Amino acid sequence: MSAPLAVPLGYAGLVPFDRARHGVRAVDVAGRMAFAARLHAAPLAVIEFQHAARHYPIAFVRDPASGAPQPIAVLGLERERNLFVRDGAWEPLCWLPAYVRRWPFHTARLARPADGAPRDDALICVDESGLCQAAAGGALFGADGTATAAWGPIEQLIREVETARLQSEAFAARLAELDLLEPFEAHAMPAGGAARTVGGLERVSEDRLNALPETSVKELMQRGFLSRIYAHLTSLDNFRYLLERATRR
Repeated sequence: MSAPLAVPLGYAGLVPFDRARHGVRAVDVAGRMAFAARLHAAPLAVIEFQHAARHYPIAFVRDPASGAPQPIAVLGLERERNLFVRDGAWEPLCWLPAYVRRWPFHTARLARPADGAPRDDALICVDESGLCQAAAGGALFGADGTATAAWGPIEQLIREVETARLQSEAFAARLAELDLLEPFEAHAMPAGGAARTVGGLERVSEDRLNALPETSVKELMQRGFLSRIYAHLTSLDNFRYLLERATRR
């Protein structure tokens, strides 16, 4: 891959995962929460909406390169400050986004072949800062290149997140096609403190949703999108809980 890999939110960098080079090492599990603590937002898969909506506001942001909308869980009111990580641990009983669980791995889309045919496969990449010296039996791959028991669940999660990403892109793209998204600002007004504003966000417009023709509503329902839309709208009430957390901190 000749072009440099784009660096995802919170990652220090990405390189293609190489079994010989990286497989003899282990995942720095303790470093995962240090990574998470710097996330004021995390990309969210549509299949996570029902779980995440209980704890976080779910909003949409625009990809700076493509302009496509992407769902996120809002985790803090200030950049690089996650209000759900304390003392090196995620808040108990709160949904841990797959984006965090997958770190330090990620995927990169492979370029289309010369004939322009689409391809759905993705290259597994890794943030090398998330790997550490493997203790006995903790390496991802053996010296002969065979996967260890540690690699299986990691690879499965990577594949599941990649599949969920494609589903989420289809969901967000459909919302954009139906012109359902509108920009908004979340305002936090602490008693006796300075007001805080979180901008650059989008949400589903309830007025536009209610004005959709019956055929479009039925399509959203059949694709499982309508329930996710309502989970997103309900989750916006969680901005006040973010303020409460920020005030307690």
